[in-house]
Amino acid sequence: MSATSSTPDGEWISSSTAPEGGGRVEMRRRADGGVDVRDSEHPETVLRYTRNEFLAWLDGVSKREFDHLAAEA
Repeated sequence: MSATSSTPDGEWISSSTAPEGGGRVEMRRRADGGVDVRDSEHPETVLRYTRNEFLAWLDGVSKREFDHLAAEA
């Protein structure tokens, strides 16, 4: 993963469900197959993932490996 302030290809998409009070996570696929991720309230900062990095994350989500991150403290 790398961070950049440029946003190369594709159309930004986000979930149809937004949190109250603002920002959404937006994503888009690049021509090289990678995925860019940004916060709609701070679009100048973009996290860039390779295709394999993003696929590994999706696999972890499907296995519920990150559920504890959404748990209330």
